[in-house]
Amino acid sequence: MDSFLSGGICTSECSLHDRKSIHTIHTEDFPTMENGLQQQLQQLQQWNPAMEDLARSELFKPAPRSFSLEESTRLSYQRAKAFAKAYGMPNLSTLPFWKLHLEPLLTLDGGAFTLLSIQCNLFVGTLAPFALKRPELQPILQSALDFDISAQFMLTEVNHGLDARNIQTTATILPDGNIDLHTPSPNDAKVMPPTTPRGGLPVVAIVMARLVNEDKDCGIRPFLVQLGNGKEMCKGVISKALPQRTGAHPVDHALTYFDHVRLPRSALLGSAKETENKREGFLSSIHRVAVGTLFLSGCVVPSLKLAAFNAASFSQNRLVTGQDGSPMAVIDFRTQHMPILHTIAQYSVLEAFFVSAAMAFREQSVDPRVRHGIATAFKAVSLGHFSQSIKAMNERCGWHGHYEHNQLLQMELEMRGASTAEGDIRVLAIRTCLKL
Repeated sequence: MDSFLSGGICTSECSLHDRKSIHTIHTEDFPTMENGLQQQLQQLQQWNPAMEDLARSELFKPAPRSFSLEESTRLSYQRAKAFAKAYGMPNLSTLPFWKLHLEPLLTLDGGAFTLLSIQCNLFVGTLAPFALKRPELQPILQSALDFDISAQFMLTEVNHGLDARNIQTTATILPDGNIDLHTPSPNDAKVMPPTTPRGGLPVVAIVMARLVNEDKDCGIRPFLVQLGNGKEMCKGVISKALPQRTGAHPVDHALTYFDHVRLPRSALLGSAKETENKREGFLSSIHRVAVGTLFLSGCVVPSLKLAAFNAASFSQNRLVTGQDGSPMAVIDFRTQHMPILHTIAQYSVLEAFFVSAAMAFREQSVDPRVRHGIATAFKAVSLGHFSQSIKAMNERCGWHGHYEHNQLLQMELEMRGASTAEGDIRVLAIRTCLKL
């Protein structure tokens, strides 16, 4: 294959069509698999020509080394938008939404995948139920689906991550009916959502804040807030970009502060009445986070496919001299091919596990605690296997595996972000055990 480097590793420019040939699960080999799961797997594995066309486009070629941090960040936004338009942002409960998180093309830019996941799952998924009853929200929802805006979901704060029920950002209803959105202290800044103007798109966010009405704490509510116009921040909104994550594609993760930002009453999504059960009300308002726990972890599957492809391609093309003096490929060595075969087995099973978990998760008749347990189990298992296999694939590529264009180290660092996003694995597992 002409896309190999000297030594045989596939670069980011190698054909995704070539990659798919060694990664298809043949579901007919599993006669005991439920028909529903078998059908879903077959549909997930159907190749999308639009994705291959996009992969071959100029936009998805490796970025020039001369790019600044701002230019690289803007490129991730452009790729995310191009992907959204080519793919068509899916209905949140259908197979295309599942397939979005298994799309091989997104392994080429973890930053673009991060933006798509936030926008498609957290923002659109949270806003959509309100838009059914409030037609004026439909244009914003459509702009998010078309990626004409950067749509964010702001929950955690510097001092409140996994204990997000204790967030301190306040939204106070004023005597004139408007709302005052405020960050009480630097430790209460919203942390991680990308909110700077680097993306070049208007930024809109769903901000989770503590609703205060007539000096009463009415519980945590979502608020729809305009943060910036793509060139500058709105009045009272301050965004401070965090340093670039090591090894990851650049995204403008930031600390965001609100200095008595005045909002119209319509910014409140939901009722202003005090919640009787604050815990249940809070969990209901952040229900898409649990969805992200499952589906964001699905990116393990295409990442392992790419890693196995690179390691297998290198091993087939790297020749050494055998004991009889003849050249032989290093893949003939058991120590070389066994870890690759293990990785192929892992992503094959994980893909079926992902679909099975998704099918169970969407069943509304299932207890929410069980659905959360399913999501936690998939995240723990998939990322656990990934952390072991990605190291093995890297080692099988020798010094070639150390270089950025082969993506192995970069994918490992990108996935470390996924392990903490939408809930740290260890804490999620502890909480699940306590509920048993």
